[in-house]
Amino acid sequence: SHHRFYRHPNLLKAGDNQVIASRPEQVWVADITYLPLVHHSDRGIQYCSQEYQALHQRYGITCSMTDGYDC
Repeated sequence: SHHRFYRHPNLLKAGDNQVIASRPEQVWVADITYLPLVHHSDRGIQYCSQEYQALHQRYGITCSMTDGYDC
């Protein structure tokens, strides 16, 4: 990244300051994805309502629903 903001060191990279997880949930990794958001749900009435679908459309969220009762 080329910007003016502070960039923290990579503590997961091998070296003197490397953080090594000794148990689950000790290290979390995040990234901003540029893939569109897909919301997957069952076919409940709340997810099928016009208001809920309008929110998805307004914010560019793609809906995905189960084919039946197999959530």
